[in-house]
Amino acid sequence: MVARGTLRALAAWCAARGVRWTPARGDDGGQALLLERRGQPAAEAMLVVLDADGFRLVTAGGEELACASDLPALLDALDGGVAEPPRRRAPVRAGLLCAPA
Repeated sequence: MVARGTLRALAAWCAARGVRWTPARGDDGGQALLLERRGQPAAEAMLVVLDADGFRLVTAGGEELACASDLPALLDALDGGVAEPPRRRAPVRAGLLCAPA
């Protein structure tokens, strides 16, 4: 079970980032928290699953993104971009480098 102080910290974190959380159940029926960004499709929602070892961040598709021993550490990983898609880099074009004449 998540401590009341931890839930208050989660509520403040969510409010500052336009995210809402609701109680949920993981695939195994265990406790979880559903995190949804306001206005995003449900397919982009994430679950914070509570395990005996701590917390896991799982995508709606079941991909595990991060794990931590406490919820603040997991939220720090989210702030660090663990759930962001990889950025596409502009293609590098081969060319000749010429010295000015």
